[in-house]
Amino acid sequence: MKSTFKNNEKLKKSCAEAVTTLEKLGLEQFEDTLGRLKWCIGSYEFDKNPSGLNELGEIALNELKEFKKDHPRKVTKKVIEGLEKSLISYQKGLK
Repeated sequence: MKSTFKNNEKLKKSCAEAVTTLEKLGLEQFEDTLGRLKWCIGSYEFDKNPSGLNELGEIALNELKEFKKDHPRKVTKKVIEGLEKSLISYQKGLK
């Protein structure tokens, strides 16, 4: 089964929310992920291929979860859950 356009758009939206969160944090440790995630969103807009969003979404999710352990109020549950749900939906669509 192919991933659906709807799941792809949800993934893009979740990644955009992660970008906003990473920008608000403004920490050097996230600069690489932030830049690559922004690039993947732009690339998706151009070619509608969500594979980069999936890959960088996973990386951003893991980094945000790790950061939240030490700074629970700086990363919202909504951003993490949104990324988790959209990544799961996208990956289920690939099977």
